[in-house]
Amino acid sequence: MRRYKKVLLEISGRLHGEESALAAQAIAAVQLNESTTMLDLRVPDSAPRVSAPDGPLDIRTFVVDRSGEYVGEIIVWVTDGFVSCLEQAWYIGDAPRSWPDTRRLVAGQ
Repeated sequence: MRRYKKVLLEISGRLHGEESALAAQAIAAVQLNESTTMLDLRVPDSAPRVSAPDGPLDIRTFVVDRSGEYVGEIIVWVTDGFVSCLEQAWYIGDAPRSWPDTRRLVAGQ
């Protein structure tokens, strides 16, 4: 399974009430471009929709390095109830070279 899908699945487990819809979308999502910071995704219409407004999902997921320092965050964008983009923002240094391992994800407040 592609790492970005694992990231989406990890985030789906933190989304109360919408976790199964987001998990189904994560599995069905098709990557439209190649990027380590912003992936455009297409989810088939047959997947269940999330009941969230267009824009970023209201859930914070941070990326930490091996020492536990916050180095970025993952933002899930939704359009018409479907995941449309997965963004990896970074706080320090150069852009990430890959999508993070799920062990590096920390739920925000």
